[in-house]
Amino acid sequence: MSGAHDLPLFIFSGLLLNITPGADSLYIVVRSVSQGSRAGMAAAFGISAGCYVHILAAAIGLSALLATSAMAFTLVKLAGAVYLLYVGISLVCSPVDTLLNHKPNFARNHKIL
Repeated sequence: MSGAHDLPLFIFSGLLLNITPGADSLYIVVRSVSQGSRAGMAAAFGISAGCYVHILAAAIGLSALLATSAMAFTLVKLAGAVYLLYVGISLVCSPVDTLLNHKPNFARNHKIL
């Protein structure tokens, strides 16, 4: 009955991973500093919404399906690759002047003492 002994370790590891800053924390900080607190809150809510989608998928068994079916896992990987290609191509094809002229207004977003 080693599964019962692994549960506290699993819970501790999950909590430790959740409080450790990662790429999502860096994204929220960068958005907050460059575009203000509203953009930072929007980034945090977006990341949280993505986490809830992942939790829902795991709860309905999608994670188990992907772990057992190589074909389903490959289809999800290909869909992700197509999405990333779409995002990359749309970024490359977007007008250059809008990307280059984006300057954050720090004086508007932060009080200078």
